[in-house]
Amino acid sequence: MIIRNILIAAASLMLAACVQVPQADLHEVAVKVADKGLSKTDLGNYMGTCLYHGMADLAVATGRADDLKRVTDILDLFVNGEFQEPLYANFIDYEIGGQATAMLAWKGREQYVQATRDCAARMWREQPRTVTTNIMTGHGKAWAPNDAFWIDIAFTVSPFFLYSGLLEGNQEYIDYAAHEALAMCRILHDASNDLYHQGFRHPNSLPEREISEDHWSRGNGWMSMALGALLRDYPHDGKYWDEIVSESRRFYSAICRVQDGNGMWHQEMSNPGSFVETSGSAQLLAGLGAAIESGVLDKKDYLPFFEKGLVGLLGYIDPDGSVGHTCMGCCVPVKGTIADFEAKHWYYNENHSFGPAVLALAQAIRLGYKKVKLPAPLGWANDPDRPRAYARIVSESGDDVAWENDRIAFRVHSQRGEHPLAGGVDVWTKTVDYSIIDKWYAGEKQGVDYHIDRGEGSDWYVMGQGRGCGGSGVWNGARLLHGVAYERCEIASDGPLRVDFTLSYPPFEADGETYTETKRIEMVNETSFYRVTHTLTTASGKDAVLAVGLQCFGSEEVKCSEDAGKLFSFEQIAHQTPVGAGTRQKLPLYESDFGEAVVARPRDVAGSAQDGPNHLLLLRVRSGEPVVYYVGASYGFQQNSGQQHGTLKSWEKSYEASDWVSLEAFYTSRQDLEKH
Repeated sequence: MIIRNILIAAASLMLAACVQVPQADLHEVAVKVADKGLSKTDLGNYMGTCLYHGMADLAVATGRADDLKRVTDILDLFVNGEFQEPLYANFIDYEIGGQATAMLAWKGREQYVQATRDCAARMWREQPRTVTTNIMTGHGKAWAPNDAFWIDIAFTVSPFFLYSGLLEGNQEYIDYAAHEALAMCRILHDASNDLYHQGFRHPNSLPEREISEDHWSRGNGWMSMALGALLRDYPHDGKYWDEIVSESRRFYSAICRVQDGNGMWHQEMSNPGSFVETSGSAQLLAGLGAAIESGVLDKKDYLPFFEKGLVGLLGYIDPDGSVGHTCMGCCVPVKGTIADFEAKHWYYNENHSFGPAVLALAQAIRLGYKKVKLPAPLGWANDPDRPRAYARIVSESGDDVAWENDRIAFRVHSQRGEHPLAGGVDVWTKTVDYSIIDKWYAGEKQGVDYHIDRGEGSDWYVMGQGRGCGGSGVWNGARLLHGVAYERCEIASDGPLRVDFTLSYPPFEADGETYTETKRIEMVNETSFYRVTHTLTTASGKDAVLAVGLQCFGSEEVKCSEDAGKLFSFEQIAHQTPVGAGTRQKLPLYESDFGEAVVARPRDVAGSAQDGPNHLLLLRVRSGEPVVYYVGASYGFQQNSGQQHGTLKSWEKSYEASDWVSLEAFYTSRQDLEKH
């Protein structure tokens, strides 16, 4: 018995030795996040400048030449005038890449010195300011004359003038950097919890309130990043230093009180029931670390909060640098109430996610962290919400087949369901990137109608007996002939990288001919198009003209290029007003836009036609031989801040650029990725 116990103990020790505790190399993770951000972010807007700031801070923290080159390769484009993309230029410093350029100029990068000096001088003269508080604010009629501003500006303005002032020895700039942030702190501060609101006199705020009601995590995060820069680099003998210290101690003590058990902060910081929000969490973490590094906060008391937050944040960062659970653009949505902020939704690889994550990791490196032990592999918290392609037979709805990716969702009816005659393709206009099929069907069972947009999109599309988005038939030269809903479905892959299934349809007779057809449908992520391999067989063996339809709703603009093999429709649609997701409660219906397309190999195109609401691309087919084409749809609506949500932004690029060759290449590249 003794020998047996010894052997068991020895075996247990050997097993424990073989079990490796997951750990993250922080520099490696930061580089992956930065690279992912560069591949996803519009480099000309403030989300780009935030990313560059994080990358510049990483280079300073590590002292590595490769980190410095990674960010200067981009900033050089701005400073040398080579950057050609349009700028979202609410603030003049965006034109030179933002505060990262000023910081690196101060740190000795000579090629940025003159550009920083010139930009700071022009911004000092020309940037609008509020009348009574002297806060630099955005261009536009709603801001400076009404003393209006939003907290995000703290990060845009304060670090830029801090570093520009330190570069030039200009105390007026240096003190203005502190004034801008502290003035906003005083105005937006909520004495009940020591957190900040986002907007002052924003056009969306309730008439009876000058200040939005929220305690939004990324809003507080923007201020955290401004305070962090001031804590690290504002002169300690400056006239604002004591106020910077006292404000920081109050604020960082407050955020530690609302940090959750996993180290994260939530969309509405005062409500732990709202969703975890990663960009705000990372920004808060970066500022907290700067306060610890500067000695303003006691390391013994506050480092545990930082460490817990660092581990929590790494749970939302995948090994490839992807970042999950980040709130979409959010400038005082609807009326600025807490509920309005909570109604926003999160995305995977949302453009705001990357810069804050890099900045937080850089700050951890500054504090001496190199590798961090984790409770699970990187990105473990992303698993429930990671975007994926998905398809299933919906047995609870008569064996409909529904499929989706990170942009859009579709559905076809079955012979066994309530709509056996409906042979078209339905569209679900989702506006989030995570999977919604199971959630919407489950909600329907509980009386939650998915025909109402609650912030994730909805099913407003009325297919009826039309072809919907990619339904098909036969063109006899004068009219559309078609069969009914599918009869059999075989699913080869239900995701997460690709859906792949085959629909078999019952034979239908028309004009003395019997037709049978099968459709293999594939869809991957990062596209609005699904791929169809369609085989139409005639009983006589004769060739036929296949018609692939787009169903429109009366206000469409239709473009057809037979030479390019493309049929596109674009229209403004009237359907139930969306609620939540940051839209206005009385959103005019004409602000909702919808696009559809069929794209085929040009040599297969026989023409185009229209039959009732169906616009048709006509394809020559041989009996029993497959033909390949692509079908897509995209939807978008304007948020009150002018930002577009849904998939329409990506669709606009596809609208002009997509063709059969590029779509084939894209799908082929995805197959190659899946193999590896």
